[in-house]
Amino acid sequence: MKMIELIPMVQDEKLSEIYLREKGILKTFKKCEKCGSDKLGMIRNDRWKCYSCKAEWSRRRDSILSLVRIKYSEFLICLKCFDIEMSAERCSEELNIERRTIQDLFTEFRNCICYETTLISDKKLKEVIGSIGIQLLGNQVRIILPDEIDQQNDSDIIVTRKRIPNGPVIFNFDFSHLRSKVNLNTSKSKFSKLGIFWRFANPRLNLFKGTTPSSVLLYLKEIEFRYNSQNERFLGLLVNKIAQNYNVGR
Repeated sequence: MKMIELIPMVQDEKLSEIYLREKGILKTFKKCEKCGSDKLGMIRNDRWKCYSCKAEWSRRRDSILSLVRIKYSEFLICLKCFDIEMSAERCSEELNIERRTIQDLFTEFRNCICYETTLISDKKLKEVIGSIGIQLLGNQVRIILPDEIDQQNDSDIIVTRKRIPNGPVIFNFDFSHLRSKVNLNTSKSKFSKLGIFWRFANPRLNLFKGTTPSSVLLYLKEIEFRYNSQNERFLGLLVNKIAQNYNVGR
């Protein structure tokens, strides 16, 4: 969705809700989970009601929106900010929403994009510190996960963790191994493709701020997803991933 298409939608909370429901991010309930009745309706205060057993529940139930207390229109703007790679800090300032709320939401977006990454154990996540493999699969790139590092990879990113004196813990990303391979093999198509990925990933990683191995891995997998989806509308792909991850509408 382009910004020009988003503007009229976020000016009307009802239109925002309709869009989220049509895309499957908000669930449309067909039966009451308590009594099984199909006599349901949407009522005041953003709630569903069963007219048989009088049960009520939030319209946000079983959706990503159950995690945050923001308006539907604000959620759409957050999706667009993530789409255009605006930082959580900047998005928080623009929407006047608590930064932690935006950070948690952006992290959940990454969880939906990289669902398999969230299934890795804490022990495996600690192995992120070191060499992260890069595998070329045609025109696409795959970041090798910690439990797959024994597989053959075309190059790697060296990840190091350090603490700034009187400051936070940060991560650094070293592309020197990848850069040297690209420079020595510019005539080979494989390494020219690696160079394209390096130029895509490097400026994004320079902006990365995080303190945990899981945040590093999610961010790397997000970059992989963005790189492999350059010819598609990222926002549409993100919306579909969120709906699928929460099993909405099934």
